[in-house]
Amino acid sequence: MVFATTDRSLGPAAIAGFVVEKGNPGMRQGRKEKKMGSGPPTPLSDLEDCFVPEEARLGTEADGTETGRGAIGS
Repeated sequence: MVFATTDRSLGPAAIAGFVVEKGNPGMRQGRKEKKMGSGPPTPLSDLEDCFVPEEARLGTEADGTETGRGAIGS
C-alpha cells in the first residue's frame, strides 16, 4: 500500500492510497525498516516512473488520509 499526493497544490486533500503490486514496473523494494516494539519489519519501496492505474486507488482521492489512519489502526 502506497500513499501519494496526486496534486501538490491541494495539500493533504489530495492524498490518495494505492495498491502497488510487487513487480510493478518502476517499483523497487528497498531495505526493511526495523520497528520499535512488536510487529514485522516494514519494507521501504522506491517508485521511479511507476505507473499505477486508477483502478488501484483505494477509495476516492481525498480519502487517502482516512485510509492511512485505518491502515495503521488509529
